[in-house]
Amino acid sequence: MFRVKRTVCMATLLFMVHYGAIATSFAAEEKSSEATQQKDFYVGGFGGWSFPDDSTLKNSWSGGLKVGWVLPPVSYGQWFNWEFEYWYQNLHIKQQNLTIGNLTITAPGLNGHAHTFASNFILRRPTGIIRPYAGAGPSVVFVDFNGPGAADTSSTAFGANVLVGSRVMFSKTLGVFAEYKRNWAFSLEFNRVRSDLNSNALVGGLVWEFDNFWLP
Repeated sequence: MFRVKRTVCMATLLFMVHYGAIATSFAAEEKSSEATQQKDFYVGGFGGWSFPDDSTLKNSWSGGLKVGWVLPPVSYGQWFNWEFEYWYQNLHIKQQNLTIGNLTITAPGLNGHAHTFASNFILRRPTGIIRPYAGAGPSVVFVDFNGPGAADTSSTAFGANVLVGSRVMFSKTLGVFAEYKRNWAFSLEFNRVRSDLNSNALVGGLVWEFDNFWLP
């Protein structure tokens, strides 16, 4: 009886060791496979709709490009990234009536363009099919306006940029993303009049992740 119990115990122990080793091997392979999915660099393009805070500006389309990379060596499992972004907004000032004393005049509408160059710190989930992210950083904004009966005018100012979104990866390298963006441009000056430009946007785009980046 003792020999039977000892045989059963030994068989059970060998079974546990054997399948424990298999499970550990599978886990290691899965972790290794997950690590190979993580890429050091990415580029993306996006387009969508912008919503300026200023009520005299119409909502309009916007688009842009971004390039980013994992921050070595303190990326904490590739969660920390740095990203450069160019964001374009097509601006339109609405035609409006202005009252000066007893005189009311009609100011024609103006067409404009806002070019935002931002440098963002990004916190991003590096693995999985769905990869949410958020970021913030400084920006430089160039804005110009032109229209009938008005001289061209432009201004450049510093600003702040924030964004939050999520990627959905179709493969190890290619995915799509949806993103909410906001930028504050401080003290733009047009014909000696200072004004802020605060804009929101909802955009979507394509992203490509890759391992190596070099310049020719």
